[in-house]
Amino acid sequence: MGETAWIYAQTLRLLQHLHGTNAISVYPYQIGDENEEAIVSGAFWFYRKLGFRSMNPGLEKLAQAEEEKKCRQTLRIALRRVCCAA
Repeated sequence: MGETAWIYAQTLRLLQHLHGTNAISVYPYQIGDENEEAIVSGAFWFYRKLGFRSMNPGLEKLAQAEEEKKCRQTLRIALRRVCCAA
């Protein structure tokens, strides 16, 4: 986990400890809605790794499907590297 993610996680942990916060919302713009910079930087995946999930079942299902694709792609790349190294 990078420094920014660590600081963000600690801030959320503090909010939970002090105020009992169990949900945080972010503006859609922060994760890429009409924000090309957020899309390019991977902001959606940053928040996803921190445990943020969509409250919209359809969007959550789509995000899970994309995660599965991403995992399969990563596995294929790793397998190619192992095969090429052998």
